[in-house]
Amino acid sequence: MQLIDQTKEKTQLQLATGVAKKYLGFIAVLSLFINLAMLAVPIYMLQLYDRVLTSRNENTLYLLTAVTIVMLISLAALELVRSRILIRIGRWFDEQLRTWLVYLSINNGRDSQAIRDLDDFRTFLTGPGLLALIDAPWTPLYIAAVYLLHPVLGSIVVVGVIVLAGLAFLNEYTTRKVLSEAGYHANRAHRFSDLVARNAEAIRAMSMSKALITRWEIERKQAVDLQTTGSDRIGIISAAAKFSRLLLQVAVLGVGGYLAIQEIISPGVMITTSIIAARALAPIEMAIGSWRNVIIARDAYQRLNQFLLEFPESPSNMPLPEPKGQLRLDHVSVKATGRDQPILYNINFELTPGQQLGITGPSAAGKSTLARTIVGVMTSTTGAVRIDGFDIQSWSPAQLGAHIGYVPQDVELFDGRIDENIARFNEIDSEAIIAAAKKASVYDMIAALPDGFSTQIGQGGEYLSGGQRQRIALARALYGDPKLLILDEPSSNLDSDGDHALRNALIEVRKQGVTVVVIAHRPNLLTQVDKIMVMEQGQITLFGDTAEILPQITKCVVSEDARNKRPAVKTQVKVKGGSSIERAIGVT
Repeated sequence: MQLIDQTKEKTQLQLATGVAKKYLGFIAVLSLFINLAMLAVPIYMLQLYDRVLTSRNENTLYLLTAVTIVMLISLAALELVRSRILIRIGRWFDEQLRTWLVYLSINNGRDSQAIRDLDDFRTFLTGPGLLALIDAPWTPLYIAAVYLLHPVLGSIVVVGVIVLAGLAFLNEYTTRKVLSEAGYHANRAHRFSDLVARNAEAIRAMSMSKALITRWEIERKQAVDLQTTGSDRIGIISAAAKFSRLLLQVAVLGVGGYLAIQEIISPGVMITTSIIAARALAPIEMAIGSWRNVIIARDAYQRLNQFLLEFPESPSNMPLPEPKGQLRLDHVSVKATGRDQPILYNINFELTPGQQLGITGPSAAGKSTLARTIVGVMTSTTGAVRIDGFDIQSWSPAQLGAHIGYVPQDVELFDGRIDENIARFNEIDSEAIIAAAKKASVYDMIAALPDGFSTQIGQGGEYLSGGQRQRIALARALYGDPKLLILDEPSSNLDSDGDHALRNALIEVRKQGVTVVVIAHRPNLLTQVDKIMVMEQGQITLFGDTAEILPQITKCVVSEDARNKRPAVKTQVKVKGGSSIERAIGVT
């Protein structure tokens, strides 16, 4: 199955649904023949009571039995075909959306809720709830069959269908909001537990477990309480539906018995009508019983569609020439959802290939946001980030990403080997991995590990120290000879050897013409860059050549008493309007 006629107005989920509707239409046609085939047993019983038992003709019995067996075989085959088609439709939905949903989740910093929603919707497509909804429209077929046997019995079945349909609408009205809220709180509890698991080390160290468990239990309890309320209501309505169905069968048998006594119908008609009536009501009763799954699937579909509307699929971009590393920001502003004050405001600067820029400033100045905007992780609200003159949105992420190296402030490595992490989990290129490790001066450190480059680092690099993780992340950023290197606090966990290796790496990439943006507080990194930018409150307060800016922002004051101790460097950042920001920076 192929997605066709894609338009900007529709999400990928809606397009997939449009294609799947054609196959669901075929499923509906199959369901018609399945429901016709289900009449085989009632007709067999009718003929058995009214013809075979009265005529005692064995040949008639053999023929009826053979025809009924053929019908049952056809019924089983049609059921199998319908089930296999639904399973493959669910699988096709998964194949169409899963990669794109994971891509969106990763690139927009979202959790795995979209994948769970896709799983819920796929499960619904292969479950009994959808089959009940597909079979329900064919209930008039059974009503017509009962009417043909006797109108009074048909009227009784109509009353039963109306009662069950009313219960179904009551079920929707009383449970939809409750179960939707239960799903909302369950998802919040799930996301919170994921967050706790990712920060388990800090939680154990600071004895935060009890408080966080209490907070998690609030969400979980709300979800369970609402699910209990909704399930109780469904249980009550399901019990009423089952009672109504059984009462209908009793009514059909009772009235049928009366009509048989009056010799208006035969006993065979009485039994046959009871079976057909039960079959007519079965889809509605099943739909009521599985309504919770219907609501879960419906909410999951709506969340998926909203997620895809929020992050529409960008058109495939034409491949551009290999970037040289020219970086320009034109009036870039970034505003977070729910915040009035922009995180970045009117950022303008340009770097030619091979230039190195150091960015400094107080906490919450917008430095990390600027780094994420440059690499395309965050999208600018206004303005544009341009690589070699092209808006970053014009580049294919796969093409541009291979030429960007990025070390985020919070380094994340992934469960696997060191060589896999350095190679960015692409095909292993031993020469490129070794070259990146040497460029980052991490080759000797890796060689000293038990299994060298094949060392397993565990989930999030838990088997490595913070400094080791940061140095391997630098090697990953340098893998493949990038043209643009963004380093956000790359020395925060490094010792003197690691810091020395970082400075050597910056010298090496300068020779290769790599454009570098490094965010740092340590003056030893700022001394070797070409330009320095000082930021405060999302704006540039100072920008210029290092020789011009560094003396303005750095003033070392060493007290007489501290000369023989670890010196403290007091840095003063001058900003426009005469304000200043002071902080202590340790000298290494």
